[in-house]
Formats: sequence, structure tokens, C-alpha cells
Amino acid sequence: YAFETSSFPLAIKPQFNNGSPGWHQHERFYEIVLIVSGEAVHIYEHKRYTLKPQEILVIPPGMYHSYEKCAFDYYNILVDFSELKLPLFDLPRMAEFQNLFLLAPRSHQSKTGEALRNFLDVEQFSQGIKLLKHMYDLQTRREEGYQLAMVAAFTKFLQLICRAGESPDFKEKSPNSQPH
Repeated sequence: YAFETSSFPLAIKPQFNNGSPGWHQHERFYEIVLIVSGEAVHIYEHKRYTLKPQEILVIPPGMYHSYEKCAFDYYNILVDFSELKLPLFDLPRMAEFQNLFLLAPRSHQSKTGEALRNFLDVEQFSQGIKLLKHMYDLQTRREEGYQLAMVAAFTKFLQLICRAGESPDFKEKSPNSQPH
């Protein structure tokens, strides 16, 4: 259900007025979520917290999660990095990538148990929405070369969201904070 074609492991799924998909996990792919508007309670493992607009979160393969009190709109970006074979080069060594993809999803295991949160500032959020709309348009139209164009836009999106975690101590950033 995640990918429209089995040979292309990248998908954009706008989720507007859809409610919760229920308690679930993903076998082999990451779910990157950008909250557009509204609020919902995110439940993962044994933690609960309210998602806010401009928040970006990553759910790794195998992590069960759900949403409650859903009155929110969001974009789902589904990606199987091993199948996409996208060279990330030095990106995984960046502290921001580590925060989004490794530390924040497992923050429930920390001593404090506080969820690490990441927000895009106003400019990043605007750029992110434009990239996601472009990717969705490419995916919908399926013109020759759309997969390469989607990967190019996804690479830009990855760079953008990794700037959301620039705080050196990985504390929650307010949605209106400016990049450092």
C-alpha cells in the first residue's frame, strides 16, 4: 500500500481531513511527517505528545505509532532508503540528520523520556511545502523522468529538514525561531 510502483520506493501522500490510520508500523521504510495545520496527539511506544504545525518527525521502520484527537493535516513522505539506493554521502554524519533519524524517534528511551521535537522555521516550512507539492505533482502526472525529478526534489527536502535540528543540544525549537 505504501508505494504506487514496487520499483520506486518513494511516495508522497498528502493527508488532509483523513483522521488516524490507526496503530501501525512500517516494515522496511521510513515515514517522514510534516504537520501542515491543526493538532493531533502522537503516540509512539509509551509516549504521547501533541503535534503542532511546522513540526517534522521521522518514524523509522519497526516503530509502532498512532494518532489520537486528529484535527490535523500533514504530508507523509514514505521512503525505503535501501531500495532507493540514494547516496547520502556525508549527510548521516551531520548532527541534524542524527537528531531527526536516530535520536528523536528513540527519545522515549532517554533518561528523561522527553520526546525530542523538531520544527521548521517559517521559511523552511514554506520551502518544504513547495517541494512536497512539486513531488506530489510529479508523482501524480507520471511523465517520463518523473522518478529522477522526485529524487532530486527529495534530496533538497532532506537537506532542508536536516537544518531543522541545528540546535546544538537538540532542544525543541519554536515554530517561529530563525535558523542559527
